[in-house]
Amino acid sequence: MNPVIPAAAPEKIARGTKTSNWAARELSPSQIAYAATDAWACRELFLRFKSLGLLRPDSGAARKEIPRAQRPS
Repeated sequence: MNPVIPAAAPEKIARGTKTSNWAARELSPSQIAYAATDAWACRELFLRFKSLGLLRPDSGAARKEIPRAQRPS
């Protein structure tokens, strides 16, 4: 996580969780908590940037999908 996020994160997560095996068939409770906190932090940043007008009007989920045939290679 970015150094700014831990100050706002709901709880501290063990540093080793970042370097644990994320390809494992089952994630540990600490991995799940880390992933959830990471997602929460991204959402909080998005909402804050949006409230400050720092996002382009065409950014976000409303963006249209470009058909594969038209995508640059």
